[in-house]
This record gives sequence, C-alpha cells and structure tokens, in this order.
Amino acid sequence: MDLKKTINTVKTQLIVAIVLSALSVVIGALGLLVWVVVIWAGLVAAKAASKKDAYAEGAIAGAVVAVISGIVSIVLGLLISAPIVGSMGALGAVTGAAVGAVAIVVGIIVSIIVGAILGIIGAFLALNAFKK
Repeated sequence: MDLKKTINTVKTQLIVAIVLSALSVVIGALGLLVWVVVIWAGLVAAKAASKKDAYAEGAIAGAVVAVISGIVSIVLGLLISAPIVGSMGALGAVTGAAVGAVAIVVGIIVSIIVGAILGIIGAFLALNAFKK
C-alpha cells in the first residue's frame, strides 16, 4: 500500500474534510453562544423580578428561550436533511419522520431541563454578581 498514492487519490475529499472540520468548530462555537444567551435571559428575567421570585423567573425565561431556539434548530436540521432522507424512498421517508418526531420530543425535554438550569445560573449571577 502506497500512502502517498492513496492521499493523492483522495486529495479532494481530504480538502473538503479539512474545510468542513473547520466549519464544524465555528458552528460549535455558535452553539455555545446560544447557551450564553440562555444564561443572559435568566439574568435579565431575574433582575426584572422580585428577589423572592428571581430564581423561578430565571428558570422559566431560560427554559422558554432554550426551547424556542432548540425547536428552530431541530426544524432547520430536519429541513436540511429531508431531501437526502426522502431520496431513500418510502422506508427512508418513514424512518426520517420517526427520527424527526423523536428528535423534536427529546429536544424539547432536554431544552426545558438545560434551559431552566442555565436560567437559574443567570438568576444567581443577577442576584450575586450583577446586583440591582
């Protein structure tokens, strides 16, 4: 096996893989920014609420922002993958629909939990680090 010949054979695929890897890092960083915005939502909601209700308001705000942004992300992901899955025929379409339905349900549940936790972190910051 000649490694140099193999690399020359798949040079285009190697370049595309490197570019896509770089893009995935950028997209991952943008995904982390979404969670920062969820913390920010909890912080803003807690600052607007009474001290007694700050954590609850932060949790609710974080969950709402996380769920809405999560649904948008899931729907966009499904729209991007739908033509590929649909081209696989009836079995691909049915499988894609089932996976999409599960993704939405699980995504909403996870977004509620993670969003509430991050919202509470935002409320904690509002009450302790960024006092009114």
